[in-house]
This record gives sequence, C-alpha cells and structure tokens, in this order.
Amino acid sequence: RDQISIRYSGKHPSCDNPHTTQDPHVTYLEWEQDFNLRAGVPWMEIETRVKWFTQSRRLRLAFPSVIKSDRGVYEVPYGVLERDRYEGRSTNGGNAGGDWPAIHWTGIQTKDHTFAIFNQGTPSYRIEDGVVMVSVLRSPQIPYCLLEPQSYVAYNYDGMRDHGDHHFRHALYLGGGDWKENDTVRQAALFNSGLTACPGSLATPLPEWNIDAKHTSLTAVKKAENGNGIVMRFTESAGKSETLRIAPPAAFRHAEICNLLEEPIEKLRAKDGTFSIPVAPWKIITVKIK
Repeated sequence: RDQISIRYSGKHPSCDNPHTTQDPHVTYLEWEQDFNLRAGVPWMEIETRVKWFTQSRRLRLAFPSVIKSDRGVYEVPYGVLERDRYEGRSTNGGNAGGDWPAIHWTGIQTKDHTFAIFNQGTPSYRIEDGVVMVSVLRSPQIPYCLLEPQSYVAYNYDGMRDHGDHHFRHALYLGGGDWKENDTVRQAALFNSGLTACPGSLATPLPEWNIDAKHTSLTAVKKAENGNGIVMRFTESAGKSETLRIAPPAAFRHAEICNLLEEPIEKLRAKDGTFSIPVAPWKIITVKIK
C-alpha cells in the first residue's frame, strides 16, 4: 500500500554459451534492477544487483532525461561545480574514461527544475545528450600502469576486475527550480545517510531544535571533545551568502563559533532564544552550543 516496486532482469548472451558469444571478454554477466517508489519519500530508488565476470569492460547505468544537454552540475566536497562533458581524449591511459567524479549527486539543471541522480559510493559520471551515465564497474585486463617496479610492485592484480556479485543503490530526484534554492543537496545527503525519513509523529515529544537556512546544510553533530556541549558543523553549498539561525532548547544558553579543532573564535549572543550567524559563500561553520 505504501510502496510500489518494479523489477527488471536480464543477462548477456554469454551466460547461455560462453564459447559461442560474440564478445570473448564477457564470461558471465547477469543483472537485476528494482525501481522503488515509497509514500512520503521524494525520490525513486534504484537497486542494481550484478553478477560480473568480464575482462576489459565497463558497466554503466544510464538515466535518460528530456533535456538535450552535455553540461551538468556535480557535487564536490563542500561545494558544487558546473562542468561540460569530459571528452577524455588522452591516449596515455590517464583520461578516466570520460567521467567526472562527484560525491552524493550529479544532475542537469534547466530553467525550471533539477534532474539529479544520487549515488552511494559510485561517484563516476558522464552526461551526454541529456543522459546521465554512472560507471559502477570496471574490469581492467592488462595492468600495464601498475607494473612500475621503480615505484611499487603489484603483481596480484587479478582482484582489479572485481569479479563476483555486486549491489548498488542510486536514486532519481526531480527538484523544482534551481538546485541552489531547492532541496537537492539535502536530499542527496539524506540518501547517503543510510536512513530514510518519512512523515509521521512522535509518541513522546522531544526537546525542540529549530535551524533556519536556505542553502546552508548541517553536515555533522557530535559531542564536544572536551565533553562540554554539542558541536554542529554547517557548510554553505550554493555559493551565496545568507544568515543561519539556530534556536536550541531553552537549556542551551551559550554558543560560540569554533575552528575545526573546536577552539573558540567568537562568542554568539542570542536574541529571543535564537543565535544568528552570517555565512559567506562556500563557508564551513563550526558552532559549539552549551
């Protein structure tokens, strides 16, 4: 009632008879995909399971859109970059196969919406003619770039092919407007957190925290290293200045901005129980609340 799942499966012709296949580099390749839609969850999750026994091959998942573009937006640590298609013209083996790396998500931005593909640990993308492609497996057969005895020795290279069973999770998300203003960055981080948040209510009320920001995200919460207070780390990801407002429960009356070592930099004053912090573009802010 609260979930719809659609399953597709297939296999390479070599699975039936590996001796007559037209591709001698594929010994066995079988896949199964589940497309999951859940009530209250704003993305469609795609689970891919693969039995992978190949040599000198790459496996890509393709997500077609209606936008005919080669330009995409790619999340990088503490920011987002807009990039054109990576052609990979190098003839020396150092072209990364025409993919750009990204963390959490990559997508295509139009005038009125963001078409985004979330990832969990498979951050290699190519956008071509409106199709977002994610490289999830490679099986290099000739490790010429590893056999450099002057630098290191890597004779046991068979594991590079990653033969065996694999499981990947991605999600397709559509955000209204521009990614700098919509919820793409936060939803991609939530998808990577390992927990799925759904609408509901608590049986027992908890102390209320209110955090108000348009494009500054809370990326970490931890106990202070000295044991006194809570440390919260925020990052601004849209390249735009704004004011971050934190209204903690009444018991938390003191706050200060710290460096990454949790050493105090500036004390904050609350107004009506709210701490206001100006945030510069791409800024990392660490706040200790006691």
